[in-house]
Amino acid sequence: MKGKKTVEVSVMLDWANAQLARTDVEANASYKAGICDMLYVVLSKSNNYKGFRYINPEVIEYLSLGYFSRIYY
Repeated sequence: MKGKKTVEVSVMLDWANAQLARTDVEANASYKAGICDMLYVVLSKSNNYKGFRYINPEVIEYLSLGYFSRIYY
């Protein structure tokens, strides 16, 4: 039996948003930056990019953990 070769964009969006909302020590700024980069490409290439919002807009210093803690639409 062949494996599935595609995944729905909405599944990736839900998974990525869950990762970006994590607060444990493994979900640091570098980890979340990678998720943001991956998700931006997936959403842009599939014409599904609709922006994002910061989870806590009061702590969004550039390249900080708060900067990458976001929810994509």
